Amino acid sequence: MSEIADQIFAQLFEEMGYPIEPEDVDVFNKLRELCIIHRCEPETICGEWVAYSKNRNITIKVTTEHLDQMERESQKRQITPEARHNKRLTNVSRSPVVPFSPSSFSPV
Repeated sequence: MSEIADQIFAQLFEEMGYPIEPEDVDVFNKLRELCIIHRCEPETICGEWVAYSKNRNITIKVTTEHLDQMERESQKRQITPEARHNKRLTNVSRSPVVPFSPSSFSPV
């Protein structure tokens, strides 16, 4: 399975102008690791690399150091929610309310 993935990575990166030597086992291991961690296909990782390398003017070969840096940069871009959502039901003013409490009914 890993040999097939290595061939796919080698072909994809070769097509994009970033050849990976078959002896660069660490690079292939890192690429497989990125696919597993981020649950994505080799094409996605290759696209991420091309975007990253073009933005950084990297024209040299793919290295594990550059892949680590690319991963850190992508983690920086992940956004976090500004405020935690309250798990209770909320109204428009975002204050917690109880939907049908006895005090919510008024005798008329």
